Amino acid sequence: MHGGILSDLADEAMMQIIRECGPRAMTAELTIRFHNYSKAGVKLFLEAYFVNRTSKLIEAERVIRNDAGSKIATGKGEFLPVSGKDATDLRKKF
Repeated sequence: MHGGILSDLADEAMMQIIRECGPRAMTAELTIRFHNYSKAGVKLFLEAYFVNRTSKLIEAERVIRNDAGSKIATGKGEFLPVSGKDATDLRKKF
């Protein structure tokens, strides 16, 4: 499976965990480390963890595993909190 697809899945998993914590945010930076490959059609499991939040940055981490439990990829993301008018504009656009 293409690494860009895995990166997109990882970003979405971290955004979901951030949404559960309440703030609207946008991705500022992603890092990903590939440990193994994954073939298309293989079931993947994503784990995302909220790490830290300051007034300027939200940090999260994630792990992607295959159905055998082997690590496919790990990494972290940094997200910018969005509030007020910016959050309203984002809701209208997306």
